[in-house]
Amino acid sequence: MKTGAAVFLFLVTSTVTFDAASRLAIKVSPAMALAPAFVRIQATVQPDAGNRALRVVAQSDNFYRSTEVQIEGDRGPSVRVIEFPGLPSGLYQVDVVLIGNDGERATATALVRVSPSPGQR
Repeated sequence: MKTGAAVFLFLVTSTVTFDAASRLAIKVSPAMALAPAFVRIQATVQPDAGNRALRVVAQSDNFYRSTEVQIEGDRGPSVRVIEFPGLPSGLYQVDVVLIGNDGERATATALVRVSPSPGQR
């Protein structure tokens, strides 16, 4: 019984997505929240000398937020945490793109649902 509850809690609090080549993995938490939401995106990047940046975008029908984080090739940390505070209600697609010397190297996507807080429309 406890195991089932723990698995359900994990599914509600985070989404883990890997790209096909496993160069990039993301964990987004929480997967569901009340507005204004504080969303944390953890990107794990396979170290490579050609890695240059991570582009992170969270967008819904009515809101857009993005940032770009520089990567120092294979010398930087393999895990980066990006935080987006204050997201209003909506269904968000979170895209993380690994950019290298040769352009886009990998993409990972997750969904986040931000519901209106009680009393909001």
